[in-house]
Amino acid sequence: MNEIQEMQTNEGASSLFCLNSVNQEDLERMFNAQYELNVKTAGGLWTRGVTGEGRRIFWHRCMIMEAAELVDSFPWKHWKDLNASGDMLNAKIEIVDIWHFLMSFIIEQLVKDAYLHSELEENFDELNESQLRSLWNSRFVKNRMKRILSELNNAMVLQQAFDGLENNFENYVDNIAYDAENFMEVCNIAAKTQSDTTDEECDRFQACISVMLSFVIMSRHFDLDLKEAYEVKNVLNEFRQLHGYKEGKYVKKWNYEGKELEDNKVAFDRISKGVSAKDLLLDLEKFYNARTES
Repeated sequence: MNEIQEMQTNEGASSLFCLNSVNQEDLERMFNAQYELNVKTAGGLWTRGVTGEGRRIFWHRCMIMEAAELVDSFPWKHWKDLNASGDMLNAKIEIVDIWHFLMSFIIEQLVKDAYLHSELEENFDELNESQLRSLWNSRFVKNRMKRILSELNNAMVLQQAFDGLENNFENYVDNIAYDAENFMEVCNIAAKTQSDTTDEECDRFQACISVMLSFVIMSRHFDLDLKEAYEVKNVLNEFRQLHGYKEGKYVKKWNYEGKELEDNKVAFDRISKGVSAKDLLLDLEKFYNARTES
């Protein structure tokens, strides 16, 4: 039985949650790593919703586009490739990409909330990198972070969420698409209700929990160790930046073991072959340098 057949068999069984093995320390480690990654890629003012180059950041749009790519990993079209196989590895990679953007969205919202509970006199859009980092490291944010897992582990909250989103399509692709579409809708709603930085009555934390719950529901279709997968993708993101990803110089498709393969799949294949996340950066360098060789 292949992985997709197993997924179809388990569709009505107990769901697989990618956050099952994540404890509080793991969660904080991933969020802090994401904060620093965004500083490297978007600049120190990124929690203000703007890059170092002055480009606006829309995390909800990032999540929505990745969710669409998740669906596109499977043969969802009724007019084309009806018997095609789904790309399970790519789908898992999309889940990890969404997790990056989801954490970024949550961090941005928590920093905005911390600002509203601070004594800073400047307008939020005038805060410098040091002030923004202090907000992220504030006791207010730490207390909010400690509530995330307890909210997600609340069986009643999860059950209520499933009651509203349960689906029983015969085709596994339709089940995945249904959850992904709900996730996109929740992202849009959260973004629209969180747009005003000065609105003290806006419950950003609950909006973050809503998006996170929808993510958990969507991820139930995939057997994925999110901690390990995030670490792998983080190394790859660092590798991309070192090789001109932001400037458009980076080459994503490599000649790997005799076939053309996207760097995401190369990275996860190297891990499956015993390369540790710690050694992955140097390992990828070897294959990237040889990517054009026949």
